[in-house]
Amino acid sequence: MNISEKIKKVKAVETPEDLLVLFGKEYFDKIDISHRGGAIGFCGKTISDFTDINEDLLPNNFGAYCNYLGGGLRGTINKSDFSDEVKGKKRELLNELGEALIRCYNYYEQDAGLQEETDQEGETNWENSGTNKSRNAGIVSAY
Repeated sequence: MNISEKIKKVKAVETPEDLLVLFGKEYFDKIDISHRGGAIGFCGKTISDFTDINEDLLPNNFGAYCNYLGGGLRGTINKSDFSDEVKGKKRELLNELGEALIRCYNYYEQDAGLQEETDQEGETNWENSGTNKSRNAGIVSAY
């Protein structure tokens, strides 16, 4: 599959299953999502093999992450950064892959009930309400 085809397929990713089929793996190299933030993604070698980008230009782990802000609030879901030396279609592929991983992280948060509007007693889920406000404001970290 050429790089343009990979970009098209990565853009179509909506669920973790979509991404795992694309990578031909049964699991992510890293997955840790909770009410205190977390991360999801692959090691640099896996990304290097998929993108044909030199592993030295990639982080040790490439994925999406969310910082815990404190007080039950989570920050914005972000994608990994990578070297400015990556250019053109390869850069586009990494950016699209990061966006796909953000969608997958969001999917896992929803699946875990972390984005519910109400808690188990039917009361407002203030942690989720606050998390939504911090995300809408673009807050990444409390530090």
